Amino acid sequence: GDILLARGKIGYLRLYQAMAEREAMPFADLLRDPPDAALCNAESLDEYIAHGAIPWKKEGDVLLIAVSNPQDSLLEIWLHRNYGNN
Repeated sequence: GDILLARGKIGYLRLYQAMAEREAMPFADLLRDPPDAALCNAESLDEYIAHGAIPWKKEGDVLLIAVSNPQDSLLEIWLHRNYGNN
């Protein structure tokens, strides 16, 4: 992806969409559909940044969390610690 970006063959938006497709995950366009501030804890901002994850929105009883790297080995541990097994 970095090579395609550097050569101008693809933009960031398309790269991130392709990464979401590869992971079989929905793409979260946080510029068009920003996170619900009511779901975020101001005391956790450093953790959100460290893990590249932020509560995004609720769909019914399901909390969706936008992540920048779903393959992060510590992300799942952090998610379970903070949000349970949902």
